[in-house]
Amino acid sequence: MKKLYWLKCKYRNCFDSIVLPLPIHRETLPSQLLWPMDGQPRNFLCLACNHAYEYTLQEVQSGLSDTRGQVREKPDDTIFRIEARMR
Repeated sequence: MKKLYWLKCKYRNCFDSIVLPLPIHRETLPSQLLWPMDGQPRNFLCLACNHAYEYTLQEVQSGLSDTRGQVREKPDDTIFRIEARMR
């Protein structure tokens, strides 16, 4: 069993979830690094419907998943940070 974290896609015609990658720091619990320290909302893109919405830490869901019987595909577990600055 493995603990997973995800966001439910907000697009009304999509019933998929956005799985969040676990933090790479093994010595720290995932709940401590799951969201940036500033607590501000972040935009996430749903790969199923290609819609992006703003999400908060309170919208993150978690649960245990049995991954033993699933196909061994490389998961898409990358998050990019893009920052726009006004000059």
